[in-house]
Amino acid sequence: MITSMVISKVASPNWYINGMECESLEAWTVDQLKSQISGDFTLLDVRKHADREKFYIEGSMHCWLGDIPKNLENMPDNVVVYCDSGYKSTIAASLLKMNGYDVKTVLGGIIAWIRKGYPIIQS
Repeated sequence: MITSMVISKVASPNWYINGMECESLEAWTVDQLKSQISGDFTLLDVRKHADREKFYIEGSMHCWLGDIPKNLENMPDNVVVYCDSGYKSTIAASLLKMNGYDVKTVLGGIIAWIRKGYPIIQS
């Protein structure tokens, strides 16, 4: 398991200087995701709608990062989040975790997934 830092509960570029609380977030490589793809979780794509329309990982649901705060009540509990590279998915996973969800982020996102030669659905 790979662990990465989560965005502070208070958005501040100096959270560590201010001694703000920090939690950890579980992060999966694309190899870990591939090996667990039929697991008991929901795969969530948080990329822009236009990007999702081009291609996505089969079986994933979609909710653009900017829509997550207003859709928190509709999110499944056990979520693995991906985006293009892992940046937006870490933000999304942090938001979900702060609201009590069991969540992981995918390092490298769909770009790493494609570079590994794993299958995608193309529209």
